[in-house]
Amino acid sequence: IFHLLDAVGIVHFANGPERSRFHIALDLMQAAKELGCNLKCEKINPVPSVQFPMPAQRPAYTALDTTRYVELTHKH
Repeated sequence: IFHLLDAVGIVHFANGPERSRFHIALDLMQAAKELGCNLKCEKINPVPSVQFPMPAQRPAYTALDTTRYVELTHKH
């Protein structure tokens, strides 16, 4: 975090490989199960984002670009 103190502008951070919303949901479900949470949902199915219309148009691919984070934190 100290390498980011002087950074100006937006710096994206994402821990690990790119994950879709579907895969994030699967990860959360797995973590909840490991914590012993009583879940009503037993299975998560992938659904195309076109089935969830939003007021603002969104791009099909929305992974964060962490290049700037890597540049700022790995040069030391």
